[in-house]
Amino acid sequence: MEIKAFGLNIDTDTITDKQKMIAGGVVAVLIVGTGLYLNKPTYDSYVDRGVEIDALTLDRDAKMKQVATLPALRAEFARIESNLHRLEAQIPRTENVPTLLVDIESMTNNHDIMLQTFVPGALAPVALPAAIVGDGKATANLQNQMRQLPVKISASGSYPNLVDMFQAFERYERTLSADGMMLAPIGKPGGGKKQLQVTFNLNAYVLLGGANGQP
Repeated sequence: MEIKAFGLNIDTDTITDKQKMIAGGVVAVLIVGTGLYLNKPTYDSYVDRGVEIDALTLDRDAKMKQVATLPALRAEFARIESNLHRLEAQIPRTENVPTLLVDIESMTNNHDIMLQTFVPGALAPVALPAAIVGDGKATANLQNQMRQLPVKISASGSYPNLVDMFQAFERYERTLSADGMMLAPIGKPGGGKKQLQVTFNLNAYVLLGGANGQP
């Protein structure tokens, strides 16, 4: 039997069994080698996908850790915001005189005190206590930012009620101080509930500018 391969006529009847086995092995090697070559791009693509999967897994795990901390971050943000509102209420960034007047009038009325005068003055620098004065930048910024709003007040009422009024001033959300106090009795001595006239300077505080002392 004759067959043609690679442009040659081959008589298979003259090929021994051993030669046929060798030829079959060569063909098998060629087939396997061709298969490996054809499969290599597919193998490389799987390797690339594996690398991408590993990277995405790491990214996912990192994001999961971040998500796990969100409740704690929200709680911390709420705490900071609450403290910020509290501090800004104690020493606001503006004089806010109308609100101060309304609140002082409410406190005097609640303690049966007659508020007679409420005269705000101009903002003035504040002399910080010696205990907190230093050479640092933070102290210098505070000295530059802090201002005092003086308010001249006169009022009348009984001594116990006046004490209650000043205690209410101490509990007020905005930081206040008082100085220059003068007391005088009202009316004739004897009989009835004694009334006193009180005049004093009520000082409220303002923190100008931003965190770095810039207006």
